[in-house]
Amino acid sequence: MTLHLLMAMAAGLAFSLIAVAYRACSARGIAPCFPAMGMGLAGMIVFGFRSFAGPDAPGYDAPAAAWIWGAINGAAQGFSVYLYRLGLQRGPLGPVWCASNLTFVTPALFAVAAADERLSSTQIAGMAAAVLCVVAAAMGHRSDAGPSGQVSAWRAKFVYAGILALLVFLCGLVGVGLKHLAMLTHHGVPVNPRWNDCFMLGLYTALLAWVAASSAACGRPTGHTGALAGYSLLAAAGSVAGMALTARVSDWPGGIGFAVLAVTAVLAGSLIASFGFGEKRGPFWYLTLALATAALILFQT
Repeated sequence: MTLHLLMAMAAGLAFSLIAVAYRACSARGIAPCFPAMGMGLAGMIVFGFRSFAGPDAPGYDAPAAAWIWGAINGAAQGFSVYLYRLGLQRGPLGPVWCASNLTFVTPALFAVAAADERLSSTQIAGMAAAVLCVVAAAMGHRSDAGPSGQVSAWRAKFVYAGILALLVFLCGLVGVGLKHLAMLTHHGVPVNPRWNDCFMLGLYTALLAWVAASSAACGRPTGHTGALAGYSLLAAAGSVAGMALTARVSDWPGGIGFAVLAVTAVLAGSLIASFGFGEKRGPFWYLTLALATAALILFQT
């Protein structure tokens, strides 16, 4: 379990690089769809090579399920970016940020309900601490509001709640896909992990198609060409490394690997925001660190 824990934490650290790239681009007025294009292109190159390079490459006999689930997840991640922006138009950053970081909820529910996986009492406590960690980190963003400031009408509240629920579901769909593919076999071999590279290739192809369309709608960015290239490479490295490691921890029972990943990403993001971007460290910042530490300790016991 120690190796799984370290790989999940490494994945979370890798994904935190995407947040750094997005934050730095935002400060320069660059839409996130542009560094996301770098992520999609890099993922296609890396996992395309891994899928089809060499006579024993998995891409030549990959089952349709690997490609289909990958494409579904790529479209889901692209749509999540749109939902994130839609949520900010209707309310403050905190709830939206929280929903997008609860990536472990969907695979955890799937693992217990469909895969018949079980958690120990300490692992359940760790999951609870992980949820509270994400909520505490989101509370630290409570002063950042969208154009509307808050949601007022009942219909608007219902739509806003639906956006948040859909974000939680879609952001955790990668975990569901990996766990479902581990339950499927092709010629007697589990699809996950044998054809994970094909799954990732389908994911990044669909993601690139989505963000390319979004980039066309945003218009061509002016200036900051060097910065955009650098941050695109940073986001690409974090995404490809994070996804590769995510596949390695998908067999951890009850979706714990995804929870460790999310907690580590939140923890790293809080530290980077404070020491890298100069954000103030308030009570919720310290509570985030404490809950993240508690969750990681409970998952290890």
